Amino acid sequence: MAAAYDAFAPFYDAFTADYNHDSWMADVEAWARAAGLRGGRVLDVACGTGASFVPLLRRGYDVCACDISPAMVARAREKLDRRGEAVVADMRKLEDAWEVGDWCEGRRWARAPESRSPRRVLEADDAS
Repeated sequence: MAAAYDAFAPFYDAFTADYNHDSWMADVEAWARAAGLRGGRVLDVACGTGASFVPLLRRGYDVCACDISPAMVARAREKLDRRGEAVVADMRKLEDAWEVGDWCEGRRWARAPESRSPRRVLEADDAS
């Protein structure tokens, strides 16, 4: 599966250039807050090239992002600032480590248990 997304990574941002990520993520944030989202950390699962987490960074969130595709993650890292990180991880292995919420516009909202940082959770998943 990762190979297909790796091949698509160089073209993905052009393919999604007409998406209004700012407006879309404002809606997602409002829905998540209405459903009880608190705090300032967000996990972006299946982040692709990271275009959808950029508005969250601008809103002040710390973003931990993951994708199964190393090429997508490499492009996502180019969009990060000091409040974010992106790692290669398979979302199918994250449920045991995260308290996972409902699907919301194709993204999962999740929160790490207080004892585990997002980075440690994803590194543990990547090692398995």
